[in-house]
Amino acid sequence: MPAAELRAMRKEFESVISEAKLMAFIQVVRRQGEANIGDVAELAKEVGIDPGKLTVGQVFFDGTPSSGKEWAKSQRALGPAGSSGINTRTAKGRKEFDAKILKILRQQDGWTAARAIRGITGGSPHQVRVSLNRLCESGDVEFMGQARATRYLARKVK
Repeated sequence: MPAAELRAMRKEFESVISEAKLMAFIQVVRRQGEANIGDVAELAKEVGIDPGKLTVGQVFFDGTPSSGKEWAKSQRALGPAGSSGINTRTAKGRKEFDAKILKILRQQDGWTAARAIRGITGGSPHQVRVSLNRLCESGDVEFMGQARATRYLARKVK
């Protein structure tokens, strides 16, 4: 068999293994049932999964495609690897990102660190920090602490 075909097969094999690992990770987290986003981000790093590639919908809800082919298609739709796909340069993009962070905070039982939020959203530290500041200024989120010890909590919906 030509070397080029072997390389292509190896690349496809590694892709399938990576997809299976991610799907298995999601199943384990769902079965556990008590994990919050911080726990998920920490575990993902420990098992060699980039937490920035995970979404709350994939991990905590039935947002995972049912087959490997569907999974691969959904991953291609996210854009090139390493690209967060987050655009906070426009008012619409900022509003969408703020809504995503607020939704994440509302799903948490208690105070949450920006780092944990960043691990799920895939946003840069600056994007997450600025978004959290906007949410605090609007009154949707409250914070306590300073610097790396700052934690955030979504205010109850009235």
